[in-house]
Amino acid sequence: MPGLKLQPSAPDSDLPTIEVSPGQSKTVGRGRQADINIDDPSLSRVHARVTAEADGLLAVDDLGSTNGVVVNGREQLSSYLRAGDVVRFGRVEYVVINA
Repeated sequence: MPGLKLQPSAPDSDLPTIEVSPGQSKTVGRGRQADINIDDPSLSRVHARVTAEADGLLAVDDLGSTNGVVVNGREQLSSYLRAGDVVRFGRVEYVVINA
């Protein structure tokens, strides 16, 4: 199974692509303590964690954020992701693609 990554949904976006090595995780948020820092007021300081499992699956976990994590239009506390899924952290939108 190929790995997955999160790419900004807007083609002209200056948001970072989110890539995580298998067996690792990264936090996403607007605070300096987040691994992936996104300067957007709709994100909590440490908003969510993205984990790449050894088998190539990608998971997202809300870390108690104020504005939530939404996957394909549904708010989620924790979710596995597939290619084509749309993920929102607050108002910041990403699409899941094959790495």
